[in-house]
This record gives sequence, structure tokens and C-alpha cells, in this order.
Amino acid sequence: MPRPFHELTIEQFAAMLDQFPFRPGRINAVHLHHTWRPNHRQFGRKDPAAAIEAMWRYHAGAPGLTDIAQHITIDPRGVIWTGRDWNTSPASAAGNNGNAGAGPFMVNLIGDFGPGGDPFEGEQRAVTAQAIALVQSRFGLAPETLRFHNQMAQVPCPGAQIQYDEFLPEVRAARQSIRGTSDEAVRETTRKIVELFAPASRMSQMDEGELKEEHMNSHEAALSAGDLIAAERALDGARATHELTAEEGEILRPHTINLRFGALSEDGQFQTSAADVEKIFGEDLAAELAVRQAQGRKLKLVFYAHGGLTGEMEGILHILTRLEFWRRNGMYPIFFVWETGLRETIKDIVTGLFTGRRGPLEVISAATDAAIEFAARQGGLAVWSQMKRSAEVSALTGGGALLVAQKTRDFWNQNHAAMEIHAVGHSAGAIFHAHFLPALLGLATGSGVPKIQVESLHFLAPAITTELFATTLRDKVGADKAIRALTMYTMNKSLEKADKAGPYRKSLLYLVSRAFERVQPTPILGLEESVRDDSRLLRFFGLAGQQGRVADLLFSKTADNASPRSATQSISHGGFDNDPKTMNSVARRILNAADSDPIFSFVEERAPQREFAVERDPAVVPSDTGRRLALCVGIDDYASPNELFGCVNDAKNWAASLESLGFQARLILNSDATRANILNELDRFITESKAGDVLAFQFAGHGTQVDDVDQDEDEDSKDEAMCPVDLDSGALIIDDDLSAIFAKIPAGVSVTCFIDCCHSGTIARLVDVKAAPLPPGVRKRFIRATPALNTAHAEFRRSLGSARAVRRTEGEMAEVLFAACLAHQVAFESDGAGDFTKRAISILRGAIGDLTNEQFQQRVIDAFGPGARQTPRLDGARRMRTMRLLQGIAAAAAAPPLSMAAAVGGPSRDDLSRRLEAIERRLSQLGV
Repeated sequence: MPRPFHELTIEQFAAMLDQFPFRPGRINAVHLHHTWRPNHRQFGRKDPAAAIEAMWRYHAGAPGLTDIAQHITIDPRGVIWTGRDWNTSPASAAGNNGNAGAGPFMVNLIGDFGPGGDPFEGEQRAVTAQAIALVQSRFGLAPETLRFHNQMAQVPCPGAQIQYDEFLPEVRAARQSIRGTSDEAVRETTRKIVELFAPASRMSQMDEGELKEEHMNSHEAALSAGDLIAAERALDGARATHELTAEEGEILRPHTINLRFGALSEDGQFQTSAADVEKIFGEDLAAELAVRQAQGRKLKLVFYAHGGLTGEMEGILHILTRLEFWRRNGMYPIFFVWETGLRETIKDIVTGLFTGRRGPLEVISAATDAAIEFAARQGGLAVWSQMKRSAEVSALTGGGALLVAQKTRDFWNQNHAAMEIHAVGHSAGAIFHAHFLPALLGLATGSGVPKIQVESLHFLAPAITTELFATTLRDKVGADKAIRALTMYTMNKSLEKADKAGPYRKSLLYLVSRAFERVQPTPILGLEESVRDDSRLLRFFGLAGQQGRVADLLFSKTADNASPRSATQSISHGGFDNDPKTMNSVARRILNAADSDPIFSFVEERAPQREFAVERDPAVVPSDTGRRLALCVGIDDYASPNELFGCVNDAKNWAASLESLGFQARLILNSDATRANILNELDRFITESKAGDVLAFQFAGHGTQVDDVDQDEDEDSKDEAMCPVDLDSGALIIDDDLSAIFAKIPAGVSVTCFIDCCHSGTIARLVDVKAAPLPPGVRKRFIRATPALNTAHAEFRRSLGSARAVRRTEGEMAEVLFAACLAHQVAFESDGAGDFTKRAISILRGAIGDLTNEQFQQRVIDAFGPGARQTPRLDGARRMRTMRLLQGIAAAAAAPPLSMAAAVGGPSRDDLSRRLEAIERRLSQLGV
């Protein structure tokens, strides 16, 4: 989650230094860096906050890091930006980052101050000298405690134009002119910033002393040109991929409250102003109420809060893909998009610890969950604490949620007899409601008007602590209390422990309990064991017998024949808001509908059809009955000089991304990735599958081309091969091996392959793999077969016997294969990841919805941009190209148009159908 970066004047910075809760002796030096990229010109072309977030995005996704490297950034205008928690050590230079007790304060300058680069002058230079002097004065440090990056490492940073001997006197002079600010408005502003910026600091420092120094300083963060350019492109690409139209904005506006760190968000792709909130309650809800009254029904207002660490666009796409479900069931939803992150999740924090270049943390890649909890604690605690603070401040004075509560109270005063209020919170959305609902219920109503009531509250896998639940909500629940009914949907203990969050082999709730809360373990409401260990919760949910039961608790998975009002089938923490059984149960309870009453059924995003059929029998609820399994292979440890550095990263990232789509992933890495292990596992993977299963196979490593020893290659007398770790023995995986296994794919099984290596029939003839030297960090994933390798390969194939290759026509091919490059190109890796994989995963982590295989290929090609050195290709039968990416065979055909059947008791306004159809058209363009 990106912290809310704040712009500061030098006066505000001085006031914030004075008010910040530093630990005694925390700062012992000041380090100065520059960015190189972006330079002044590049920075000026962008929204300043976007450039700062691009740097955060790079570092938060870098191996071993969860935050931006520097404590402050000073831009060309002389504006200071907050950055890393001021109570934590920076990622400045190896051996110079300090430790848990004390360390330097790191300043990063936007600009390229090398020869012929940007001038270091004007406000930027003056503010830099003043900021350094202020920090040194705050901690009683001598001016000479300023150190340049080039004094600590063999680098040019901060640039030849900034000479230490010339700049140090300016810092000394600035020391003489330091004075505090008496401007109370400035101090009040910075007090608020400190309050927003510092809570994670206060909490994280409690555990920081437990962390070993090498965990804090295991990876360096000096910014290279490639780093910043990649970060800028990633940010630009992410924003370009999902640009809302004015039409979509009109659909969202009556149902969306967009918040950024608690306040109404007036930037980003979608903004919510106070006037927008006024319109929702003054016009939109009034029109809805008129429709319901004409039907003799009550207006059912539903407040929905999504899970934590969700970015703006992710939250908005959630609304666009689910709005019809609520509207067709006659409910009026208001969604809180509380922008607790960009696109990252806690899974990314955990996964990031284990996908780096070799370093001290790499040994944890196969570690116990306890080791993962320890390694993730520092970053996770700070991020999770700040996310919780975001929910809290939204309901305080000036917060967007409090404004919504006040407008709801005003609407209640006029219409309480004709309306109901309901609430739904998924995961950390329960934390949001723990602040929003008490704020709403605590508001005084008008004379003669009953107190506000919430008819029903629904928690989906709640990540709220039992303590916060007890202090904010528990005593408000009951048939005669402010919240008349509560239903909690969560996994049983066995499923919770079978879930995964990246390499962590339990659900996210366990990770929150054991790593991200202030005390470990902290009881979490969504964990079965936390409920059963609390005698009050046992009685509250009726688990000690029905006597005294106040609320309902439904453990997934319920029986297949369970009442539709009380059914839940999710097998992952993140899956509850996408589970038809769960969502239909929520709808029935809000509507007070019996099992036999028709409703518009929720359809899982990856279900065969996206139309909403009337549900009259639980058996007709669409579901995905097949398994989703992935086999991911990555090899870096080839014999010198053929080592690679991004393939293990790729395999882990593919596994994490596929797991987020509901797959169970198995990893085969480095020394385990022998020919026998890969083929045996792939063969078992295929032959044990059944109709309805969806399989994904991924390989990242070297490819090669060897002599055809069985004369089955008519075109070029060569066999294409993937290189397992034991390739020197001749034990290659040739295309014949794969064809033989894929010929066994059972009917009704979907298989998709992602191959990030050079593996094509003409590469050796058309590409000079010994061409010009490559830039640092860039390598080709191709090995030219030596005579010795060809000989070893021939001997190995003879040892296997004389079985002929399995030849298949195009029509017999049942797999889809995405390859990293065309036949005449090379697959590259750079900065620790495959160029193809980086782009493919970025798209996969977005909203892929009904994206076809062909559309996915085009998306990846577009991500490379014009003039790219490699172009991904799609192999497979023509009929497979228009099938949906990573979907079961039954679901893989192109999606029919969304049915806009008349709603049962739904709104009668004609423009609703037109607007929803417009959304569907736009979503198809976005690939959702």
C-alpha cells in the first residue's frame, strides 16, 4: 500500500521535524542521493505525485523491500515529499544504513546532476541545504555528518555538479538561519500530517528491535536508469490500461464514494466531491425511493466496503462487474472505494520477500510459515497499521465516511419509515465498518424520529480483530438493538490452513494474526479458532448451543444441499465476494427472501455465462466444479557461463498470480528441475486431470535447438528443446516429449502454457546469439548447442529407445501455448525477470474477465510497445484463439451478450438497461 505522500514547504518540514515522535538518538547522519531518472524534464511532464508513487512502486515490489528507499524527496521546485517512515533505517548504501536503534536520514533529489545534466540551483538547492541543516539541528549533529552516496560506494551519485566541498558551507550557513515557525496554521497542518504519517511508526518500532540488521539492509536501493524508467512505464501503463469513460463515470457516480486515506478523493481516475455525495442523497436516492414506494416496497440501502490493500481501479472494476447483481435484486448499493493501495496486496508483500536476487532472505524461500511471519513482520505491520488508520480517519471529523453518515442521517430523518439500511464488509472491509457504522449509529436524529437502525450486517472472511469487534460492534448487535442481524461467512479451520497467501501456506488471516498485528498472535474474528477460544463469541454465535445465539456464523464449505439462505462455498480468503453461494445468501437475507423465492443469482466472474438467470432452485446456481491447477518451473542455476537471474523469480510470480485467480500451484525450481522431474510431474498433472479442470504450465529457463536424431523434423532437421538443469547430460525436453504428453489431455480439460525462453524452429538459423554485448542485467534465454551437447543428446535419446514422436494435426491440439518471442527472435530477461513474464503477469494481475487467448496475446504485444526486440506468439488450434483465457472448456467459448432480462421487483427506468449495456461494452474493451 503506498503511504499517502505529502507535499511540504520548508516551513512545514521544520514543523513536522519538531513534532514527529522520533526515538531518542534515531538519526546519526544525513545521506544525499539523486534519482538520475526521472530528471527535471521527465518529472515536469508528469503529475508530481505520480513520479513519487512510481518510485514507491518500484521499491515496494523490489526483493526484500516494502517501501520507498528515502525518507524525503526534494523535487525541482523545492517541494519536499514525505517518504519512508522516519523511524526506520533507509535503503541508502551497503554497510551504511544503520540498524534498529539508529541510522541516517536519507534525502533524495529529483534530477540528473551528472555532466551536462540538470542544474542544481534555485529553490531545489536552497531547500536541500535548509532541510539537511534542520535535520542535523534537530539531532545535534555536526554539518560534517552529511555524506554523499559517492562517499560510501563506487557510484557517481548525487552527480558531478554537486561538489561536497562547495555544498557543505551552504549547509553550515543554513544552520545559522534556522528558526522555528510560530504560524499556528502551519503547525496544525503538520500535526495532522504527523498523525496520518506516524501511527505505523509508533507501532512498528515495538517489534523493530527483534529484526536482524541484515533483514533491514539485505538489498540496496540505488536507483539505476532502468529502474526508474521501468517504474515510470509501469505506472503509465497501469493508468493507460484502465481509463474510465465519461459514460462509466455517470454509472459509478450514484453508487460510489471514493476515498483516499479517509478523505474524499479528488484525484485519480474517479473523484468524489462533497457535491457528489449531496447529489446521491438529494437526488439519486430520492428517485430510487419514489420507484420503491410505487411498487409498495421499501428502499434497501446497502453500504459495501471492499477488502484491504485495494487500489482505486481495482475497487472501481469491482463495482462495474457487480453492480447489476445488486440493482437487479432491487437494492441500492453505495460502495466505499477506500483506496488502501494502488494494485498491491499483502500477498505481494510476502511474495516480494522471496523473489529477489540471491541475498540473505533467499534462504527463506522454502522456509516454515514461522520464518515467513518473522521476515514479513516489519513491512506488514507498518502497511496493515496504516490501512487500519485509513479506515479510522474516514469516520473522524473531515473524513468522507463521516460525511456519508451525516447525509444518511438526514435522509433517514425524512424517510425512515420507507427505507432499510444494510451493510456488507469483505476482509478488511469489516474494519472499515467498525468505524463507519458506529459513526452512523451515533448520530442524533430529528425530533420524534427513531434512532438509526441497520437491519443486517454481513461479514465475509472478516480481518477485524476480536478486540476491535467487541469494542465497536458486538454489543450493538441483536434483534432489539441498533444492528438487528449479523451474519458472518468464513472458512473452517481446515480450509483456512489449506489456503495460501503467496509462499505462506495458510490464509491471509493467519498472517495478519501472527505478523501484521501489534501483538502476535492476535485473535482475528474470521478465524474459527479465535471464535472458539472466546467464550463470549461462542455464545454470541451460538456455537455452545443455540441458547443465547445473537448472530449467525456460516463456515465454508457448507453442504451442497444447504439452504440457499445459509450456503457458502468459498475455499479461499479472497474468494467470498466472488462465490455465488455466499453472495446469493447475502442477497436473500437482505431481501428477506425464502429459499423458494426467485432472485437474480450472482454469477462468478469466471463462470460459463455472465447473464443473471432467475434462481428458483439451488441446483441451477452457476458454479465452477473443476479444479484449477498450475505447474510452474524456473531455473537460474545453469552451469557457468549460462547462469540466469530471473527465472526463479518468474516461476514464483506466475505461481502467485495464478493462485490469485484460484489456482493451486506447484513449484519446481533450480536443482529440482531435472528433465525427469519436470516431465513426470507434467505427465501426472495431465493424466490425472478430469473434464472441467483448468491447467496451466509455465516454464522459465534456457531454450536450445539440437540435431534431430529420429528424423521427424522435415523442415530443418532440428528439435526444439527446453533446457532442464541437467541439460549437460543430454537430457533435454524436446518438442516431441511435450507433444506426447499433451496428446493425453482428457476431453473437457483446458491446458494453457506460458513458455519464457527461446523455443522455436528457426532461431538458430536466423539469429546471431553471439551478437553485440548486452547491457548489464540483460541476458538471453537461449543456449547454442555445442557439438558436445548434440552428442550427449543423441546418446541420451538412444538410451530411451526408438519410440516415434506423436504427430497431431492442428485440430487434435488441445493445449494453448504462449511463447515469449517469434521464431526469429530471442527471449530476454532484464532486472531479474523475463521481459515476457513481466508484461504477461502485469496483465494477468489486472481484470482479465472474458479476455480471449488472442486478446491476451495482443495485450502482451501492446505492452512491449513499438519496435520491441521480441514479440510474443500464440500457438494452438484456431478454435482455441477465441476461447477465454484460463477458463474451462465449457466456459471457454466466446461470451454471449449480457442478458438484460427484466428484474424481479427491480427498477423500471428504461435508462438503467441502456447504461448497463454501455458498461458491458466498455468492460469488454477493458478485458474485464
